[in-house]
Amino acid sequence: MTSEPADREPAEGQLPGDDVAGIQLTGYASGNSTIIQSGHDTNYYLSDGVRQRRLTDGPAAGECPYPGLAPFTQGQARWYWGRQRQVAELLNRLDGRRRGGGPLVVLAPSGAGKSSLFQAGLIPALREGRLPGAGSREWPCLVFTPTAHPIAWAAEHIASVAGADPGDVAAELAADPSRGPAILREALGDLGPVGDDTALAVVVVDQLEELFTLCENEQERRDFIDLLTRPAC
Repeated sequence: MTSEPADREPAEGQLPGDDVAGIQLTGYASGNSTIIQSGHDTNYYLSDGVRQRRLTDGPAAGECPYPGLAPFTQGQARWYWGRQRQVAELLNRLDGRRRGGGPLVVLAPSGAGKSSLFQAGLIPALREGRLPGAGSREWPCLVFTPTAHPIAWAAEHIASVAGADPGDVAAELAADPSRGPAILREALGDLGPVGDDTALAVVVVDQLEELFTLCENEQERRDFIDLLTRPAC
């Protein structure tokens, strides 16, 4: 970027609005090389000097890559960058839980990006088979928030995998929360071995704090925690 004298005639490559500020973007190309400059929403293609250039409107993206305050979704995984290390660490810890059992808890302040990490990081990574030797491409992923009625909501998602009636699953879980993993295991048994491992399901409970801020039934809270902490065996 160079400052041009006020009495100098603006070059054709000058960007809109630059004449007011007396600032011009200048690019020089040698041989057959090409310079590409972007001004606002317009792309400038300059070849062999700024006075020989072709101007075209920039292509519309069709989708804004920035969801604002909303978390990234699975469909926006291609826009999700900068968390590769966290995704790899999450996969490593998930693999450890797969072998040793027990829930995996992710803690961070509100707004740190936990939902995006699950939706646009972890689940797409599983779909890409990035958990070595685990056949994770085929694993069902149940993602939900507790809401005011966590057992009923969990039953609906478990029923979607088991091909069962949500009301029946909810009644079974209300009677015995430990039955949840067993119901999933029975449903996954129909898939048979995947790769060199048995088919599993990944259950992601986002916004777990709703268990205390929305659910008013203490027993249902305890039943839901029991459901999450019992090993699927």
